[in-house]
Amino acid sequence: KTLILFRLFLMKEEFDTIATVNPAELKAGITLHKAGEQNLIIHKDEAGKLTVCKNECRHQGGRFVKDVEDADTVKCARHGWKLNARTLKYTNPPDVLDQDALKVVAAEDGKVAIQSKRTKLPWDIAMPQEELAPGQFTVTYLTHACVEVRCGDATLCTDPWLMGECHYGGWWLQHEPPTDAFERVANATAVYVSHRHPDHLHIQSLRRLYEINPDVHLYGGDLYEGEKVFTKEVLDIGFKNIHIVPFGQYIPFGNDGARFMILPDGLLAIDTCFLVDYKGRRVFSTVDCSHPNHGVVPTGVDLFLSDFSSGTNGFPATFTDHLSEEEIIKVGKSRAQAMLKKILDNVSKIKPKAVLLYAGLSTIVRPEDEVTKRVNVPTMPATAREYLEANLPGLPVFEPFPDLKIDVLNGDHTPFPEHDFVKTSWEVDKWMTLLKKEADFPILNDMRMIHKYFKWAGFRDYDLVIHIVEQDDSLQETLREYYVDFRDLSFPATRPEGVNYMRIRIRQWALWHTMKHGLEWVNSYGGFCWRPKVEPDVYHHKFYVHFLFRMPFEPPPWQEWCQELGLPGPA
Repeated sequence: KTLILFRLFLMKEEFDTIATVNPAELKAGITLHKAGEQNLIIHKDEAGKLTVCKNECRHQGGRFVKDVEDADTVKCARHGWKLNARTLKYTNPPDVLDQDALKVVAAEDGKVAIQSKRTKLPWDIAMPQEELAPGQFTVTYLTHACVEVRCGDATLCTDPWLMGECHYGGWWLQHEPPTDAFERVANATAVYVSHRHPDHLHIQSLRRLYEINPDVHLYGGDLYEGEKVFTKEVLDIGFKNIHIVPFGQYIPFGNDGARFMILPDGLLAIDTCFLVDYKGRRVFSTVDCSHPNHGVVPTGVDLFLSDFSSGTNGFPATFTDHLSEEEIIKVGKSRAQAMLKKILDNVSKIKPKAVLLYAGLSTIVRPEDEVTKRVNVPTMPATAREYLEANLPGLPVFEPFPDLKIDVLNGDHTPFPEHDFVKTSWEVDKWMTLLKKEADFPILNDMRMIHKYFKWAGFRDYDLVIHIVEQDDSLQETLREYYVDFRDLSFPATRPEGVNYMRIRIRQWALWHTMKHGLEWVNSYGGFCWRPKVEPDVYHHKFYVHFLFRMPFEPPPWQEWCQELGLPGPA
């Protein structure tokens, strides 16, 4: 019995008081309260009950303001997400997330203490600072999100997209990787893959790495909710050493004390970030995380690697059926400004000695995507650097170029090259021919296979009808169209009345490639292959999360379905 009580004592949650308020001084409704560095949302109901949470949006850590349309609601100033401060449930998008409540306990003189659960900081188990020679701990940028972290004789490489296209030809590398990039990554001590997006988990690059070294060690985080970093496509390549590791635990690599840990994104269970610790110095990267490690991040790191680009996904650039070009550009500029604020917030919180901007160096090159390129408003690294330098004078901020090497010890770095390192040739025809050949799948001409596919996808009981309009590569000629009603997973011949509606004009080859291989729709969405129109104007978060990120792991059983329907099997 004593042992059980002792264990319960060890498991007891601990709280820290972060603010003290007098309820009598608060008006009914919402108060946006600041106490030191803490920004809080306090809701006081008719009976005087207080509900309190941090003023930090779970989407990308933005700050809430009062919503003029609803006295119980706050609205994120960054992207417009809405939170009911009374219930702590997000209302836009609806039925998706809850905000964590803070503890309210009685204090002296009629006041109450607002308390936050003490968070375990796994990086607090720090290495003592050992002697470090110049050049012993370095970070070298290769291209896009691929860097080489060298700790003595050990190397950790990240997110190798080193050749070809990604996102169905929508993205192409902006920077020419070093000529020996594949050899360096293939022979690294460890290769970390942050998440499944194809500019990070790039199948063609991984196949080439396997050809060079089938014994390369791949690492990914043990994602929540059954999510997997490494898709079946990766497993089928044949890698012998794939490691799925828990969050917040140091993983040693090499023989000289180097170690790294993987941390989660706080928004969705699909993204991760990483921390490297070597001889008491640290490098931290948030990769593409919207809310890295639920907002709890290491501080005082020696080098922070930050993403910077806001203009490389489907929204708003592909919403030409829903918004005018002027509206798209306006939204794009607003998102670009929000991205700059997000970077500044992260840097202000992390307090690094220096910053490297990376993971946003792709470009649009296909003529079929010319309209998207025209309305796209990407954030450029020079813009992000100037913004950080203006707000945090004296902070060294590095713009990326291939083989930029930064010494973590003293900040020494490769000088900016005189030669041009921006790609001007991408072998577009070669890669697009290969991609479209992989999309050839005649059995999808049979609508019964389409019905089978959507039932396999497993999304239903949701108030939405999608109207799929399959088109040619120019998105001009319609080849086929049909409806899917997710309320009961039926396939009506015409558009039903009184239900949320989304029309998706999409390149047929891109959709067929996705269906054939059982992939997530993120390639089509991020690669500018579809043009959605929504009526009424509602953000269908559940639909997007399912089809972009949470499709079944095993691909559709096409052979089995062909036998069931009496069709010739797929080639």
